Amino acid sequence: MKDLGTRHSCKEDLLLYYYGELADLQRRELEKHLAGCERCDNEWQQLRRSLKEMALPTIELDPVETKRFAARVAERAQRPRRSKLWLWGGALTACSILALSLMARPPELAPGQGTSLVADAAMVQDLDLLQNMELLEELDLLQGLEGQG
Repeated sequence: MKDLGTRHSCKEDLLLYYYGELADLQRRELEKHLAGCERCDNEWQQLRRSLKEMALPTIELDPVETKRFAARVAERAQRPRRSKLWLWGGALTACSILALSLMARPPELAPGQGTSLVADAAMVQDLDLLQNMELLEELDLLQGLEGQG
């Protein structure tokens, strides 16, 4: 509800007031406004009369229907609740399959990845060659040390 000092009350505010749904501060502001504004007070009185004349629907159940309804509610309340763990398991499985399929896709499906795999393989071979050369140099050094000693 907006400031009632600058505007007249709207029907929504009056409806909320009628049904007791306004906060205390808003209710007091509206009551103060209605006391000082004849136009809004007339609208309030007319709305109140209209709402009092309207008959609210009532639901009447015979005792048999009431017992049937109570029995159905009691039956459902006693049923064990099904675990939703299978739902979480399905979601986890779907995520895992998606992750594995993205990781294991062929290079032709991922643009630019095929050439990097070839470069990685060449680099591994070069690394093996370097390690073998270092091993040979260390063997030469050991043989040189044995000859001196």
